[in-house]
Amino acid sequence: MSGTQRTKAPCATCGHLYTVGAGLTKHQNNCLDRQIRERSNQDALQRAYDEIDNRKKKLYELRRMTGVEGRLPAFRDEGSRSWENEDFTGLGMDTSEERDAGSLGMDYEGLLDSNDTGLPPNHIRTRYHPRTSLPDKIEDLDGPSAPKQQPETPSIESYAPFATLADFIFAERMVKMCASSEDINFILRNLHNGTLAKVTFQNAAQMRKTVDKASSIYEKFTEKKFTIPYTNSRGSTVDLQFSVWIKDGMQWLKDLVTDPLLRDHWDWHAKKKTLVLDGKECGEIITDPLTAEAAWDFESGLDKGTTDVALHLIAYSDKSNAARFNNMPIWPLCLRPASLPKSLANRNSAFAGNTMIALFPKMDPPAGENEDKNWPTTMRKVYHKALEIALEPFKEASKSGTWTYCGDGTLRRVFPSFLIINQDLLEQYLASLSRGNNALHGCPRCHVPRAQLYDLSGEWDLRSQDNMQAVVQKANQLLSEGRTGESEALLKSTGIYLVENAYWGISRCDVHDALSFDILHSIWLGIWGKHLWPLLRGCLSADGISELTYRLKTAPSFPNLLRVPALDTVEFSDGRKYFSILQQIIPFAVDLIPRNQYPLLQVIRILADITMIASFHMQLSSRIDWGEECVKKFGELIKTLCESGLYNADVFNFPKMHQLSHLFHDIRRKGTSDFLHCILGENFHQGLKLAYSTSNKRDATQQIVRNEERIELMSRIRFRIESFKSAFGTDESSQPDLEEDETEADNGLEEDPSIMDNRMPRYAMPRLPLIGIETKKGVDTLLIQQQRGYFSSALGIRCFEQFHRMVLAFINRTYEDIVQNDHGGQVNSRLGQTGSTDRHQGAYFPASLPIIPFRAIKHSFYSKDDGNECQELIRCNPLCFGSIRFDTVLIQTMDGLRPARLHLVFESSHHGLYWQLALVTYFTAYPASATDGIVGMRRYQEEMKGEIISLHSILAM
Repeated sequence: MSGTQRTKAPCATCGHLYTVGAGLTKHQNNCLDRQIRERSNQDALQRAYDEIDNRKKKLYELRRMTGVEGRLPAFRDEGSRSWENEDFTGLGMDTSEERDAGSLGMDYEGLLDSNDTGLPPNHIRTRYHPRTSLPDKIEDLDGPSAPKQQPETPSIESYAPFATLADFIFAERMVKMCASSEDINFILRNLHNGTLAKVTFQNAAQMRKTVDKASSIYEKFTEKKFTIPYTNSRGSTVDLQFSVWIKDGMQWLKDLVTDPLLRDHWDWHAKKKTLVLDGKECGEIITDPLTAEAAWDFESGLDKGTTDVALHLIAYSDKSNAARFNNMPIWPLCLRPASLPKSLANRNSAFAGNTMIALFPKMDPPAGENEDKNWPTTMRKVYHKALEIALEPFKEASKSGTWTYCGDGTLRRVFPSFLIINQDLLEQYLASLSRGNNALHGCPRCHVPRAQLYDLSGEWDLRSQDNMQAVVQKANQLLSEGRTGESEALLKSTGIYLVENAYWGISRCDVHDALSFDILHSIWLGIWGKHLWPLLRGCLSADGISELTYRLKTAPSFPNLLRVPALDTVEFSDGRKYFSILQQIIPFAVDLIPRNQYPLLQVIRILADITMIASFHMQLSSRIDWGEECVKKFGELIKTLCESGLYNADVFNFPKMHQLSHLFHDIRRKGTSDFLHCILGENFHQGLKLAYSTSNKRDATQQIVRNEERIELMSRIRFRIESFKSAFGTDESSQPDLEEDETEADNGLEEDPSIMDNRMPRYAMPRLPLIGIETKKGVDTLLIQQQRGYFSSALGIRCFEQFHRMVLAFINRTYEDIVQNDHGGQVNSRLGQTGSTDRHQGAYFPASLPIIPFRAIKHSFYSKDDGNECQELIRCNPLCFGSIRFDTVLIQTMDGLRPARLHLVFESSHHGLYWQLALVTYFTAYPASATDGIVGMRRYQEEMKGEIISLHSILAM
């Protein structure tokens, strides 16, 4: 052959051969441009598919929750994208009827003609209070999602008055950590070596001066002093001096109402929501306080029209010690708006979230007066005087309203309302002036007799503010007439103290109705932690306790489920660990206790059910009815235990047992339990304790409130920055990643940092990764070879010798379905080849595949509770904070939901697509036994054969 032979090389994008030089370069550029355009088209198609999948999935979950017939089928497999061509045979679904009704698409025209209602078959109807004359609102569950409203454009200098965004991020972290001047100066000296050049602070004094100058424009805490007369045990009367630190709560509220960034978040009116599926009403639903009865009743007392609005508040107050071996009390009064979404309101020390407006004084008796019978009354006078000072700004506004131009420019008359009060039972005694545990009628909510606290079937008259005021007035009148004995007898029979309640000064506020059931103290730490759990432990031998400890330590792991490695190390104050034991205890203890104690297990099982039902974020009428039936059954089982002679009735006759009778009444009245319990408020104490630990201990109170002022400033600026980023889509890299696993981070052990961020669930065609997985620290790419296994499970299950074949078979089967249903040609257009050509080229059975393993997934899924999208951290890690974590999850299969254990989470690429997969082993139920019926649970056994699944089929647990 004459002449020079021209060298050819494959294109890096499509693989076709071209002459090296200008020809190859030109082709590669064109090929890359075409690939970018095709990928853009694919992304647009992906988003459209996602929108359909999200709507169908949410509707599917709502139907599952309500038990409506004709549910959507499980997804056939990962490859199916076409709803119209899906095979529904054998799934209990009339295909023609469903399609005629339009439930598989967006067209409801045929259905509207049939029922002639003009409404979509699946929707939520929102009915506003009649006084507002607002029209009903229909949320179409099958229709497109409502577009997010753009917040008002904030200033580009959203971090002002800080010189740079880096200055703000640094100062925010230092303030939250309560860092000392020495620590701040040390960090700044090192930062200015070049690591973070944008930080301009030179020392701690300069940083604090900037923070304090900025916070000075907002409402600050001031000290208010007062005196209370006290007659001691010797008959002498002295004036006791106290001081309370407060800030104007009404001004704080006005700042929120007038803030333009919050204008689209306020919910100004009470409403009723009704869920409708397939044209049938499933009942009213409660999702927040404004959808419950109390807000509706409050609205009835306002003038007609939309000018008068209620701004409902949630108050929290509780006392704790500043340190373990210190009697310095920390007693905050915090408020948060119930009229804002929980994503804003249910946060601590955040703008528009749980905010401290007062710090109560120490209320210990004078030296030598601990046993004085007059001190309980005096203490309540101190408490309510401090509370009265804190609530003073709300008195006139609650009565006549306050005219305010809100953030949307509308003039409204705002009436603040204390709709919910979160407190432990001891604090509820103080707030309601109840005489407490030893009173004849000690409940702060009703007139239950002391001897019948365990009787959950009884119905007792509820306390009301008007009745209690009348009793106090009558007692004062008797006292003024010299009839001291009659006055004291009246107070004892009613169970209250002779003190003016500070909440009586707030119009339209009934403190007894506002006090709410608290799952943390009443169930986790009370009924379960202090009473039923010790009873169960008493049924176990020493060997039984050792075996139970071992079982809890080696039990299968679940997302968000705390491990309890040693039962003896659980402190009484640790409510989450007690709840974790309650979630797991039944199957581990059933064969360790005597059979005559099985009724106690049944009681515990029902208590776990009650806790689960009360924790739902969306309450249907049927769910609340179910919860009330469980409380009734719980009470009947308690009576059975007492009548059988196993236990005396006194064992269960305590105030927190009786509080259970108010649980679902509170949910009907005031909303879901995440607005009612004290968990958020208890966490608030951690920041105050940290501030105390870094104070000089002399004027600690002043330093604590000053730190809270700084934190509030930081929360305002952080909210501005986040709103700016939301409006303009700015780079989020400026915000430090402070994320950690709260369930186990306190162990002080580290884990592999690799995490797959699966924020947007994909229910069919595998997607391109949303994050730079290959460059993520700690992640290695591995090759799995043909005919070879990948690994042996850390759990000792050797079932993965054909791992390479399993992965290939799953991918190829799914890919076939993708190509078959690719009517638009999007897949073949992007790949540049057909499935048959692929097969002939040997791409279906490569000798090796690259995989990237992950130790955890931030998995997005649709909640079985309310159908909304949520996210959980799911672990698949042989060493996670010192223990093995291969989490158990629920998998959506053709046969419904099945529990399975993760063994490997990985990503691979084949056929030009990315695949996010997992290797799992399923659990299979044993045949039912008599024991299963007693404890209300089923036993499962883990299969030895592993399977490959797509991550989108995981529904968490």
